[in-house]
Amino acid sequence: MTWRSAGAAGLLAFALIVTTGIVGPIVVAGQRVSGTMDEAAVRAYYAHDALAWLPALECLTGPLIVALACGMRASFPRDDEASQAGFGIMVAAVPGYLLSAALGSTLATLALSGQPLMPTFRLWDVFYNSAMYLLEAGYMIAFGLAFLRHGGPRWLAWLGIVGGIVQLLNASALWLHAPDAATLPGNVAILTWLAGISVWLLRGSRVTATP
Repeated sequence: MTWRSAGAAGLLAFALIVTTGIVGPIVVAGQRVSGTMDEAAVRAYYAHDALAWLPALECLTGPLIVALACGMRASFPRDDEASQAGFGIMVAAVPGYLLSAALGSTLATLALSGQPLMPTFRLWDVFYNSAMYLLEAGYMIAFGLAFLRHGGPRWLAWLGIVGGIVQLLNASALWLHAPDAATLPGNVAILTWLAGISVWLLRGSRVTATP
């Protein structure tokens, strides 16, 4: 796999995340629900046919993110520990993204069929809106440190590190009963970082400098 093909995969993953995971659900159902135990509110949000199949399209991001991770790893010296960690954590996050999408589709199916929602919703909420932030923080910070170590784009390095720290804080938002909007800066940061590293790879870029 070339760096350019990895960058193209990353941009396609970015487009799928934005269209099927963010814009599509907002157009169909409005602002997502999180941090609530109000079953009526959860059912009102998920009772839309489109929310049962949009996650299936979002699942296509899985192999694309793996391809992006491979391209990022190949862009650094083989013995670089930070990029090794970033690669491992990013690949480990992929099953989590797939599970989150599957749970979202399941919630729509349950809502449309009148089945109980809250156990499944709480699993999705804790997993997607808390646990997954930790993995995202891990690979953003690791690749950010790799960029700093090997002379990569400094804006991507610091966006990864600072954005990763914000995602670490986001992991506690659910437990602190913070509004969903409080996680927006971290989520914007990771999307910007994802697009940034994809464009960087698409240009055929790599770092080989030693510290």
